[in-house]
Amino acid sequence: MTNLSGIIVADSEQFIKKIVTPLHLQNVQLRLDVAESEDSCLRKLESYPFDILVAYHHPPSIDILRLTRAVTSRHFPVEILVIAPAGHEESLNQCIMEGAFAYFIDMSNRYEVIPHLINRMIQSLTGQGRAGGDRTGQVSQIAHREGEPSHGEDLSSLTYQDKLKILDRLTSFISHELKNPFTTINNALYFLQKKISDQQVDPIFQKYMQIIEMEINSSNKFLSNLLSVTRKTPINPVPLQVNEILTETVRQIPISQKIKVIFELDPLIPISLVDPEQIQTVFSQIIRNSIQAMPEGGELTIRTAYAQRVVEIHIIDQGEGIKPDYLPHIFEAFFTTKTRNVGLGLTIAQKMIEANGGQIFFASTPGQGAKCTILLPHS
Repeated sequence: MTNLSGIIVADSEQFIKKIVTPLHLQNVQLRLDVAESEDSCLRKLESYPFDILVAYHHPPSIDILRLTRAVTSRHFPVEILVIAPAGHEESLNQCIMEGAFAYFIDMSNRYEVIPHLINRMIQSLTGQGRAGGDRTGQVSQIAHREGEPSHGEDLSSLTYQDKLKILDRLTSFISHELKNPFTTINNALYFLQKKISDQQVDPIFQKYMQIIEMEINSSNKFLSNLLSVTRKTPINPVPLQVNEILTETVRQIPISQKIKVIFELDPLIPISLVDPEQIQTVFSQIIRNSIQAMPEGGELTIRTAYAQRVVEIHIIDQGEGIKPDYLPHIFEAFFTTKTRNVGLGLTIAQKMIEANGGQIFFASTPGQGAKCTILLPHS
């Protein structure tokens, strides 16, 4: 059984502290602390190893999405439980994508519901129960210390090929179980959109229909990416300008003001014949990794060039760099140095680049940052 050290509650009104008090902690001795602002919460996380962060959406003092991104970018080894009243579903969806457990609740029942949610998380972390939320794949890695490599709790004794076989079976099962419901939901959504297309519809209703469609598409894309780890990746190549994909990718990623993005793009590089969706997925993965490697800020340089009939893309950060012992393993499935990471991002990236006829590799000097180089053939 894992012992927990503390819960920190981020709420400007402190009413969650009243809710946390009656928690069932007979077998767990926890420190309880309250932060009335995001800055206060971050300072306390730096000074004490809290296991759980409970954040109630109460802008402007506490914005759950902004706080979640700040916590994950600093790699605090803390599980995040975000709570908001109805009407903030979009923020909660974004928090889930950032790695948090997220719930919206009926505020009239908050004194009963919130303790239940926190108790489920405590039971999960202490080995007394199953994971407490719909966000999956996170609890199994709680005991992994930030900064040290992990190959999964129960997979370390298996060969790499055995891991890929397990992953192939798992992803096939997940894809089969989820794609059918997604198709049904998509069909129902299409029917509703056709039904109301000629009628006056509440804008809020339209907004939530768009959110449903967006999340289904995002989930289907995730499933396709997951399957690409163990199977040949189909591509839909089109002629495109790599510089345009890079600038568009950066535009879509939230970047801290502490990070200065420097573009050094060669305007004369030739057109490449590649799958734009896959290439953008890879660029997004590498750029996000570089941003996360610089929690205190720094320069992110994105450079393109053309040499020896190959389009070169270089993404360079000023983070801590990659340890020499880790470099040979960074593309292996399940290899990760992050608490909230399954270790498939770079595996998928490598598969996609190779499917498009390219190469990807890293160079790094510890303490001086890392450089990712991607080579793509021109058309």
